[in-house]
Amino acid sequence: MELTTAPLTRITLAALPGDEVLLLWSSHHLILDGWSTGQLLTEVCEHYAALTGGTDAAPPLRRPFADFVRWLRAQDEGAAEQFWTGALAGFPAATPLPYDRAPAEAHRARSGDAVHHELDVAVSRRLRETAAHAGLTVNTVVQAAWALLLARYSGRRDVVFGTTVSGRPAELPGVESMVGMFINTVPTRVRLPGDGVLSWLRGLQDEQSDARRHDFMALSRIQALSAVPAGQALFDSMVVFENYPVDEAATARTGVGVAEVRADDATTFPLCLRAHVSDRLGFDLAYDAALFDHATVARAATRLAALLTRLADGISGTVDDLDLLTAADRDLLRRWNTTARRAAPRSPWTCSPSRPAVPGRGRRARGPA
Repeated sequence: MELTTAPLTRITLAALPGDEVLLLWSSHHLILDGWSTGQLLTEVCEHYAALTGGTDAAPPLRRPFADFVRWLRAQDEGAAEQFWTGALAGFPAATPLPYDRAPAEAHRARSGDAVHHELDVAVSRRLRETAAHAGLTVNTVVQAAWALLLARYSGRRDVVFGTTVSGRPAELPGVESMVGMFINTVPTRVRLPGDGVLSWLRGLQDEQSDARRHDFMALSRIQALSAVPAGQALFDSMVVFENYPVDEAATARTGVGVAEVRADDATTFPLCLRAHVSDRLGFDLAYDAALFDHATVARAATRLAALLTRLADGISGTVDDLDLLTAADRDLLRRWNTTARRAAPRSPWTCSPSRPAVPGRGRRARGPA
């Protein structure tokens, strides 16, 4: 999409059977983020209801986006630089990914293909309950599972990945109803200790809470503060936890509801985890098909689901107890490591272990003296 040519957003409507329509809405991310999309859709539904015989809806009062820009300019960039310098101290290079084809230096990654996975309703409910009982968010648990997956694949206990943050500061009144582009991507560093899972998860959540006070800084500036050499990426994977507001009251008022939402986008990272939760925890693993085979990413998705399931079943053990092996993995290990192998019947020409066979020679026949 050309940024210098209007429009930067386009809408196409297609009539479906019954009272349903398909709305295809494309826009550049420069215009608005996912949270703003939910706000705007609610307003569109209210206007549509008014045009079709409903009550006219008063336009919502929203703070202008310019107020957020002024807030950004007033932030203490020196304090933010000090925080990110400390958070990334000693981290030397991007965490390796399970590439099928290593990226060339000039390759520009684009995670356009995706593998979709969902936990079942019961596991999703246990995961929410386990997190709530421990005072954790589901987002923290998902980030922990991703860190574990990266650590197991790379063989490292210190990993970094990107995290998309809402970018809406709680101290700015009315920010939740503002429309615009607020999100930012910042690094998340996770160290895997050898002690308990619960203390590790709570520590991770506390660290993320501290980072949120400094997440307004641009990623390019944050990376420049790290020990990663210039020209190399700080991380090659990222996590997006989608939590967009849905105004159920507006649906009841207007009689217009959004039945299904499917968002198709692509990031400039080789691997991207996009998670969302309702009655089920679902996630997509978006990947660059030039670097990964579909089967590789599908296996990674099932192993991530295995980690999330084990976290849902309890967080009382140690970090090293968390196992990502699936049933297929265990079956493969069992078949490769079995010692009960059937031996072929011995022929009369088979040499004994004490007298190895000599290539090109058989048993010597006995002839006359």
